[in-house]
Amino acid sequence: MQDSLSWLAGQWIRVDDSDSARQTYENWSQLENGSLAGIGTTLSGVDTVWKEELLIIKRNNVTQLEVTGANDSSAVIFKLTELHKQQVIFENPTHDFPKSISYRRKADSLFAIVSGDGQQIPFTFIKQ
Repeated sequence: MQDSLSWLAGQWIRVDDSDSARQTYENWSQLENGSLAGIGTTLSGVDTVWKEELLIIKRNNVTQLEVTGANDSSAVIFKLTELHKQQVIFENPTHDFPKSISYRRKADSLFAIVSGDGQQIPFTFIKQ
């Protein structure tokens, strides 16, 4: 997994938020065991208004994305369903929203989409 998702590592800043007072970041680090750990934060001025911990890890031969929000008692698990050279899709059809989280890298840009039940929220990040 380490080589196939290494393109996700780095510090990313969102450039397409409709609220100019907010700034969203995702920071991904490669761990020694080949997993990737991430932190997503949204700031409004100096106040943190959203924070989540992200972990891409292989458990029982299944690669998954574990997402834990600030108010979550346990992680929501999304299983890897598609992996391409610079794109990955994780899905959990039983979760309320999102049901799918995808990342695609193109040059120094990272495109993320959270979606489900006909709703889609796109995120465009650039590498810092």
